[in-house]
Parts: sequence; structure tokens; C-alpha cells
Amino acid sequence: MDGEGYTGHATIVCTVCMKGNLSVRFLKHIISVVIFSVSLTGLVATAADDGMYLNGPFNNAPMKTTGMWYLDERSDGIYFMLSEGFETTNGPNLQVYLSKQSASEVVASEKSTDLHIASLKSYKGGQTYKLPRSLNLKEYKSLAIVCDTFHKVWAAGDIHPDMKS
Repeated sequence: MDGEGYTGHATIVCTVCMKGNLSVRFLKHIISVVIFSVSLTGLVATAADDGMYLNGPFNNAPMKTTGMWYLDERSDGIYFMLSEGFETTNGPNLQVYLSKQSASEVVASEKSTDLHIASLKSYKGGQTYKLPRSLNLKEYKSLAIVCDTFHKVWAAGDIHPDMKS
């Protein structure tokens, strides 16, 4: 965070105060709110830099799926998480996989190359799954929710969207 956007906030506040002939007390209040906002934004960015390092949407979702996925590195390992806004279509035997295919290429799980994470805990809401400690994420291109009963992808999202196959 280099603070480039913050001078704009201060300029707007000062301009409004000068033109509106506002009291010094009110000006101090506005400045303290701006400073607090800048501090809070810095804390959020630091927390994100230290922990959560990958996230995204399900960009291949043949079955209606909303919400975001996250990969979070913690002191005790890597976790795959689904956001509180996650929701997908009900289906039998839904499983979560890491796939070596990009999200657009995933049609079902490839048992020989995909890594099974767990059964999907719920069709909606936030969920957390711990990944194996020895996992090398660079080997995988996407996360996928797959119906193993019908061998059909429910939803998939690219882990490394900037990487080309």
C-alpha cells in the first residue's frame, strides 16, 4: 500500500470544508474519520497479504453456483474455503477436487490426476476444508465440485487465472 489514493480523500475533505465554511471542530472530525479509514484499509490489506492468497469465482458452472472460493495459508496448513454466499444446485455425491485441468476443461473428476479434497459439506453457506500439508498448488490449475454419481462437473474455478494451459 503506497497511499496514492488517500491524498484525493484529503483534498476533497479540505475543499468541501473551505467552500462550506465548516467549523474547525467538524473539520477535525472529518480528518479523524479519513485517517481511521486509511489505517483500517492498511490493516485489511496486510491481513490479506499474510494469509489469504488466492480467491475467485466459479467461472465454469454448468449447475447454478454462486459465491466465491478461497485458498488460505495458515500456520497449520492450507485451507480451501467457500464464502458465506456460496450456493449450488442440490445433487447426489458432490465432491470437491483440485484438478490439473483448467476450469473450462473440467467435465468430471480425473481419478488418476485430480486430488480429492472431501465431500461437499453443504449446498450453501461458508465451508472450510483442510488440504494435505504436502500439497504443491503449482501442480493444479482449478478447484472443482463434481457429482461423482453422474460424472459431471457442478462448478469449477481457475486457481491461476493468469497461467495459460
